[in-house]
Amino acid sequence: MNPLYDHRLLTLATLVETGSFTATAERLFISQPAVSQQITALENELNLELVHRRGKRIQVTKAAEHLTNYLHCESLNADQLLEQLRGAEPVPLRLGATLSLAEFMLPELLGELVDAGHQVKIHTANTDQLLQAIDDGTIDLALVEGNFHKEAYGILPLGTAAFGPVMAQPHGPRDWEAAFNTPLYLREAGSGTRMILEGWLATHNYSVNDFSRVIEVDNPTTIIKLLLQGRGISFMYLPLVEGLLRDGKLHRLDLPDFVVNHPLTMVYRKNSVAESQYQQVAKFLTSHHEGSKKKHLGRES
Repeated sequence: MNPLYDHRLLTLATLVETGSFTATAERLFISQPAVSQQITALENELNLELVHRRGKRIQVTKAAEHLTNYLHCESLNADQLLEQLRGAEPVPLRLGATLSLAEFMLPELLGELVDAGHQVKIHTANTDQLLQAIDDGTIDLALVEGNFHKEAYGILPLGTAAFGPVMAQPHGPRDWEAAFNTPLYLREAGSGTRMILEGWLATHNYSVNDFSRVIEVDNPTTIIKLLLQGRGISFMYLPLVEGLLRDGKLHRLDLPDFVVNHPLTMVYRKNSVAESQYQQVAKFLTSHHEGSKKKHLGRES
């Protein structure tokens, strides 16, 4: 029998979760020696060390974690396939998006999906939360813009978007020393926007702690309203405030060396049976996003 379909993998997955032979035995209603025997047999058949044993203490290995993550992903894909095969009623597309991308990419996409007869459920959250939702199987795919471990997911590129500093004053800081003396409106930990800013600052030997005041806000709409009051600076995707920039209500700052065009990505579980459907969604988003960028460039010229 292929060991990847062995019932002992349930024991391993439970052990990875509990970190204890005793707790695993209690959870599965079997004896502790039975748990140990199953894990040892599995290690021998797979030729992998799954558990480090130090007396009465154990520690699961990275191999065990990777194996159980893979099996969890395949289990979710199998559930998705069964739903499609049963075909009793249309299965809604569970689509996630970061709060920023939900503002300037989702509206056109939703209109297209509705016109095509799709049922859709939308979930907005930050990048870390969306990736966790994909891992948990509570959403099918997500539009994200932060930095993440791309090898762990199926990904479809959606192009890039300009990212930069904005504020209400037309003559704001022109150097970093002046910028650091301006209050910073910053997204919460786990958001793609924050990851991008922190990553750029780190590569230039700066950090968000260099700003005199940092006000953490977990919603880009609230940040924009705060900026419009004339207080502070924030870093965000420029398409998010394209109209406000065009109308002169907000202004892009020209800070030294800060030129960022960050990739936008559609993320889903690897080997998903709905990958072809996701590719169609990505194709529409890419064409619409590139069209919007050309219109914007046309207005600037």
